[in-house]
Order: sequence, then structure tokens, then C-alpha cells
Amino acid sequence: MTLGGMQEAARAQQPAATVKTGKIKGIFVVAPSTIEVGKEFDVSLKMLTDPFHVRLNAFTRGYPTVSSSTSFSFRFFEGNGKLEWHYRSEVPDRWLGTLQISSDSDYRGPSSICFADVPGPYPHDGRPIGKVGPIQFTRPGVHFITFRDPRSGVEQISNPIYVKSKESPEDLYWGDIHGHTLLTDGVRSPEEYYYFGRDEAFLDICALSDHPEFYLTDPMWHYLTEVTNAFNEPGRFVTLQAFEWTHHRLGHRCLYFPSDKVPCIRSDDPEYNTVEAMYRFTKEHAGIAIPHHSATRQFPLVWSNVRDTEIERLVEVYSLWGTSERPVGPGHIRTIGRGENPGSFYVDAMKKGLKLGLIASSDMHIGQPGHAISHRQNKRVYGGLMGVWADKLDRAGVFDAMWNRRVYGTTGTRTILQFSMGNRPMGSTIEPSASVPVKVYAAAEVLITRAEIVYNGDVYKECEPNDNELTWEFAENARQGSYYVRIMRQDAEEAWSSPVWVEG
Repeated sequence: MTLGGMQEAARAQQPAATVKTGKIKGIFVVAPSTIEVGKEFDVSLKMLTDPFHVRLNAFTRGYPTVSSSTSFSFRFFEGNGKLEWHYRSEVPDRWLGTLQISSDSDYRGPSSICFADVPGPYPHDGRPIGKVGPIQFTRPGVHFITFRDPRSGVEQISNPIYVKSKESPEDLYWGDIHGHTLLTDGVRSPEEYYYFGRDEAFLDICALSDHPEFYLTDPMWHYLTEVTNAFNEPGRFVTLQAFEWTHHRLGHRCLYFPSDKVPCIRSDDPEYNTVEAMYRFTKEHAGIAIPHHSATRQFPLVWSNVRDTEIERLVEVYSLWGTSERPVGPGHIRTIGRGENPGSFYVDAMKKGLKLGLIASSDMHIGQPGHAISHRQNKRVYGGLMGVWADKLDRAGVFDAMWNRRVYGTTGTRTILQFSMGNRPMGSTIEPSASVPVKVYAAAEVLITRAEIVYNGDVYKECEPNDNELTWEFAENARQGSYYVRIMRQDAEEAWSSPVWVEG
């Protein structure tokens, strides 16, 4: 079928126009995870309805827009005798209702927000996406804010907000740094990708990691570089230069760089088709290599192919593929897509003594970094998020945190997680000692049902707080090896810290 014929067929089979009002089914709320005592801040939110197909026609409304009501991509695939659509949304075109706002007695801020008074994030965009504030807490500790639609009864509690003392130097930021666009094997343009991450998923950090092996020419890479730089805004939204080195035999790695310009390499180029060549290039440009979906049977990673943990410092253990942290077993039903490859899980790397920190991201192919409907477009599965403990929201601060493994992963929630041994934070290396202090702190908007200390890949200690906040402290005989924390929540979501290593 010709391109014109495919487009005509697409138009003929398109679902009805996008939803105009929609019954409200949920509220997506994002508050800062950390804020100083007394400092004013805003909370970002958007209203959700049932997922619906988006018309693939840039002229649906008579003018172009970057909002999710229009996708400029005609990408689709044919399956089961009909055209299947890649792009869907869950935000209604209009909703003029009012949300009630409540919190604890220390809350200082608005008591409601009316979306009739809130413009959408883009010109000509009236969707219920916006901010409410200023808000302030004057008492240290963890706080939550509840938003409720009195008409539908739908309500949502914010992610935990840790109000810290002014002496605390670090803040917690959130990123999705793995995704693709229509330039390779995804949908939506690079601009739309970043707009969504910033204005609709409310991320702090974002990166595109398109495949140079898949159609990405040098001029296209230059364009991607320029778009990434254009969206970088220190203090608000940090973007990183990145691409994916996609080697189906040696494993998939995303490469990240601290600079604003770097060339790209291709794993199908004889000059760069070995792990050693990829390492040399990454080191030359001061980058980090991060493997992902290591345990999928389709594209497994053999840990013997991780040969330099000075370059390969982190692992993406969760994405829309599922989890590569550990195999399915008692109390753990979350798995990796396309079948498990035994021996390729993160716990196996820890048993082998590899020094690899841990993150999560989405591996997004549908233009929705940080808050996807799902890879298969049939349910809300939001992909992973990377938590970053950094002293500044800029490229240098974010990259330093990644380099020092001051990062962790979640299954898409903004669960706060801190872990230290010997008063050194996650990502650190300490010496063996008969008694060192161990501290775990976690907070979530739902109950934390279980916390585990994983030592050299196996559960070593555990507790069941059944509370929204966990403070767990004890003394430990720090033995040679790796220790990290696994958090499980009442809603079956998880979070994992990077380890602390004991060496010497």
C-alpha cells in the first residue's frame, strides 16, 4: 500500500473525535518531593478520563498544537485485519469543574481550584492541566495534600512532600531518561516528547535516547541535539544528551553525556560494534553507559559483557518492559516482558560483585515520558521513574548525582527513599566494620507494607511498617559486598535504592 493509501485508510478507520468533556476517572497530582520550611511552591495536576484514541491529523482543529489532542505522526501498524493506533490520551479536552483541597493543620494555601480559571499549558489548549499555589508548610516533616472532585467523588492524595530544614543541601528530583520518537521507532516529534515530559508529566529531568542504528542520520542527530539543548532550562527542566547503543547480542545500553554536544555512534558500525569500542567512546566524552531490560529473553544482557563499571555505573532495572531486578517468585509477581532470562537479573549482578547503581525509566515509544498510558495502550501502566538526590537542578548537578550513584528507581511513583550505611548515602563505598549505623527512610501516599535490605542479591533483613512513613535504623556488621533497599507498597508498586558497597 502506498503512503497516500495508508493515510486514506487511516482516516477512514479513525475513531471518533477526541473526547470533549469526559467522565472524570482520576487526578494526576505532582508536588515537589522536597521543599524548605516556609518556602512557597506550586502543585501541578491534570484531570483524567478513560483513555481514548487521538486523531492522527495535524489539521483536526484548523491549527497546529503541541498538545496531546494532536499527533503529527502517521505511524501505525496493521494487526488482526485492522489498523491499530499507537497514540492515546486520557486528559479531556475540557473540564470546568472545581476541586476541593485539604491537608493537615500546617497547610497554608488555596482551599479549591476551578479549572474554568486555569488555562491549559499551550496556546489554544483548554484541557484541565495546570498549577495551584502558592502553598506553604511551616513545620518540618512529611506532608500530603488531597484533591477531591465533589461531583464524582474522585480524589487523589499528592506524592509525599518532605519539608526540610534550610541546612539540608540536597533535593529530590524526578526523571524519565529513556524514550524514543518518530525519528526512529516511536511516535510524536522530539519537541512533543519534551513538551509532554515537562508540561504534562511534570518531570524535572528528561532525555531522549533514540536509536542511531534505526534510520537516524547525522543531520537528524544534529536536530535532536539542538532540540534537547533548546528545552534545557536549569532550575526548571533539565535535559541530557543521550542515545541508545542497540546491540542485540551484547545488550542494549543508553549513553548519557554531561555536555551540550556529542557525536553519536552506531552498534552496526564495525568501528563501534564491540563493548570495548562503546566504552572508549563513552569515556572519551565523559559519559555513562546504562544497560536496560537485562533479563528479557528477547534482548538479554549477560553480566560478563559488563566489563567496566567505571563507565557502566548504573542499570535501568524497571521500565515498561517490566522489572529486571529479580525473578518472579513468592510475594513478587512483577516480571519482565517477552519471558525471563535466568541469570540476567540485577540480583545476579550483585551476586557477581558488580558495582552497579540502580535507576528506572520508561523506554517510552509513544511520546509520553514520565506518565504513559501504557506500552500496549490498554491500561494505565506509567513506566519507571528515576529519583535523583542532587544539590542543584542543572546538567552538572544531575550528571554528578548519576555518576556518584545518588539515584534510585521506582515503578512510576514518587516514593521518597533514603538509604545510608556508616553515615554515607546510597552509591557510596565504605570499609568493613563490626558496627556501622544503617538508616532507611521512606515515605509514600499509600501504606508502605514491606521494606527489605538486600545483601549480595538476597534478602537479609526485613520489616513491615504498614504506614505512610518508615524510619528504620539499626547497627550492622558491615561485611564485604553490596547492600540495597527494596520498598513495597500497598498498591503493589515498588522502589529500589542504589547500593552501598563494603570493600577493603
